[in-house]
Amino acid sequence: MGLLLLHQINNNSSNNHQILLILHQRTAYDAIIERVSSGAPETFFLDAPGGIGKTFTINLLLSKIRLQ
Repeated sequence: MGLLLLHQINNNSSNNHQILLILHQRTAYDAIIERVSSGAPETFFLDAPGGIGKTFTINLLLSKIRLQ
């Protein structure tokens, strides 16, 4: 399922999938995209209980970064 989701995200505009993010996912997503866009080297960790959407958020981030 994860590969299918990543494939789907890469074939569609990542903006369409951003509306699926819940508040905490959106906060992390926006902060990471802002830091990556600045070009400063950073290390990011997403730590949360299982089933909260970490993999979805990471796949969405990677899709957005690859498009830049």
